[in-house]
Amino acid sequence: MTEVSEILSQGVALSRAHRYEEAAGIFGRVAESTDPAARGDVARALIYRAAALHALGRLEEAAPVLEQVVHRFGDATEPELRAAVATALVEKGVVLGRLGRPEQALTTLDEMEARFAGASEPSLREQMASALLNTGVALDQLGRTQDAIAAFDELVRLYAGDSPAPVPYAVRAGGEEQSDVRTYVARALNEKAVLLLRGGEYREAATACDAVLSRYAEASEPALREQVARALVGKAAILFELDGPGAAAGVYDEVLTRFGTATDAALPRYVAQALVQRGAISGRAGRDEEAARAFEATVRRFGTSTDPAVLEHVALAMVELGSALWNAGRREPAIAVLDEMIAHFADATNPVLREQVAQAQANKELVLAELARARAAAPAPRHRSRWWRR
Repeated sequence: MTEVSEILSQGVALSRAHRYEEAAGIFGRVAESTDPAARGDVARALIYRAAALHALGRLEEAAPVLEQVVHRFGDATEPELRAAVATALVEKGVVLGRLGRPEQALTTLDEMEARFAGASEPSLREQMASALLNTGVALDQLGRTQDAIAAFDELVRLYAGDSPAPVPYAVRAGGEEQSDVRTYVARALNEKAVLLLRGGEYREAATACDAVLSRYAEASEPALREQVARALVGKAAILFELDGPGAAAGVYDEVLTRFGTATDAALPRYVAQALVQRGAISGRAGRDEEAARAFEATVRRFGTSTDPAVLEHVALAMVELGSALWNAGRREPAIAVLDEMIAHFADATNPVLREQVAQAQANKELVLAELARARAAAPAPRHRSRWWRR
C-alpha cells in the first residue's frame, strides 16, 4: 500500500466512525497529490470528501468537489476513473436535488447517462441505475409525476435482471466493493408506490409494493431488507385506505415480527412507525390501554435514538400516548407524558418535531381545560360530623 493509499484509508476509517470533519480534511490532503500513480486514490478522495461534506450538511461545498472529479478525470479511459466520474455526476445530481435545484440536477444526470449509455461494467450499470432513480426524484420535485413514474419503470425494466457483482475498485463513500443494482430496483418500486398512493391510485401502489416483496422478501442484505420493510409499511398504509384498519394492522404486525429485533441500522424507523400505527389502530377501535402499550413501547425502545426519522415517530408516539392515557381515564399520567414530550423536543429544529411539540402543547391545554371543567362541575364535598365514625 502506498503512502497516499494509507492516508486515504485513515480518512475512510474516520468517515465510518462519523468523524466527518476530520475525514474531510484528510481526503482534502489526498486530493492534492500530483503523483500519476495515485490518480485512482485522488478520485476516491474527492468523492469521499464530498460525501463527508454532505454528511455535515455542507451541500454547497460538496458540489464543487464533485465537479473536480469530472474536470480532472472526465477524459480518462481507466475503468476505475470512469466509475469515479460516473459516481461524481450522480452524486452531484443528488446534491443539487437536495439543494432545491431539480432542473440543474436533471441536467447533470442527463450528462451522466449520455456519457455512459450502453456501458456493461457492473459498477457503471449501478451508477446508471442510480442516475435513473434520482432522475425520477428530480422529476417529482418539478411536479412531473407521470414522467417520474416512467423513469422508475424504465429503471426496473433495464436492471431488474442484474445480479450482485464484485468490482475491483471502490468509489462509493463507504468504500464498498460490491455492486448491487437490486437495491435501486427496489427503491424505484417503492418510490413509484409513494407517487401512486399520493395520487389515490391505491391498487397500483399496492402492486408496486408487492413487487418489492415478491422479489426481495427473503434477501439478507441490509439495503434490501430496508426496502422490504419500507414496502411493508407502505402496503399497510395502502390497505388502510382500501380495506380498513384491520387489514393494515396485520401488515404492521408482520413488520414487527420480521424486523422487531433486527440490528440493521436503517430498520428502527420502520419498526417505530409500525408500532405507532399499530397503536393508532387500537386507539381508533377504542382499545385505549392496548394503544397506550404500543406507544409506550415505541418511546421505551427508541426514545434515545439519534436518527431524526426515528425521533419523529417517538415524538408522535408521545403525543398519541397522552391522548390514549387521557381516554383511558389516566389523567395525571397523560399530562406528565405531554410535559415530558414538550421538554424533550423543545429545542428541536426539525419541522416535523416542532409541529409535534405544538400539537402536544395544544393537547395539554385541552386536557387541562377539560380537567378544570370537570372539577368545577363536581359537587362540593359535604361536611361530615365527627360523630359519623363510631
